[in-house]
Amino acid sequence: MKRSLLAYLVSALAGIAGASQVAKDEFVIKTNADLVILDVAVEDRNGTHVANLTKERFEIREDGKIQNVRYFSQEDLPVAVGLVVDQSGSMTTKRRVVVNSARSFVESSNPSDEMFVVNFNDRARLGLPHGVSFSSNVLALQLAISAASAEGRTSLNDAIVMALEHVRKSDRIRKVILVVSDGGDNASHASEKQMMDRVAETPVTIYTVGIFEPDDPDKNPGLLRRLSRLSGGEAYLPESVGDIANLMAHIGKEIRSRYTLAYAPSRSGEAGERRKIQVHVNGQEGHKLVVRARTAYQLPEMEAAK
Repeated sequence: MKRSLLAYLVSALAGIAGASQVAKDEFVIKTNADLVILDVAVEDRNGTHVANLTKERFEIREDGKIQNVRYFSQEDLPVAVGLVVDQSGSMTTKRRVVVNSARSFVESSNPSDEMFVVNFNDRARLGLPHGVSFSSNVLALQLAISAASAEGRTSLNDAIVMALEHVRKSDRIRKVILVVSDGGDNASHASEKQMMDRVAETPVTIYTVGIFEPDDPDKNPGLLRRLSRLSGGEAYLPESVGDIANLMAHIGKEIRSRYTLAYAPSRSGEAGERRKIQVHVNGQEGHKLVVRARTAYQLPEMEAAK
């Protein structure tokens, strides 16, 4: 049965939701209820991260109804990250910048993060050697990207579906996918709707970096924005490929600063039903805060706690 956003982090241990370090740099949420996990960024009006907020400052609404925050953390928890890289023919002149930028991203990460690569052109494929699901080795990840050939068409939808499926193998609480592409697709088996439905049902935050020329006929920045908005990430459309390295390092640092919240929603409703989520943070008087979090999820089939 398909695991999904609600049932992704379930434990048979009863008690109040909390975090426990079970091994060095390895965390689990202990709870007796299905949870919706939210990865939340909070910034001021200048785009600066707002730290040290308390649980009481956050409000979660599902379809307009206030939810009880069952779990809250602002720690730098280890993350599972999928690097989804466009290797189609249109990327030929940009590959060196993309590879070096990926290195900047990896170097800005927590040493306990685990990462993988999905390269895509005519088809999507995992970049690490067979039998290696994740790695934190900078050179191994750089090689996983640079060893691919830039040629052929673009199967972006299939690549994102593959990354969503693969990241589920990780036991990290927080999961992120970073997509580097022009947003176009002309070779996937999965439709855009099928891909977006998978995004809605999987507890993953998606960042997108659009790389394309102004006159690129295949560019689709709108899709990159929708992916990030739905999942609670952010879309970046740099004006120059020279900006990408600093941008990737910035994304790596932002991932480190996000809050993790969880709530247990009502099980009423049919599997596949999409519900809207709103996260609000009460700022100090006169100070407006900008919040980025997942905006929807799809109700999965019921699963027994494991």
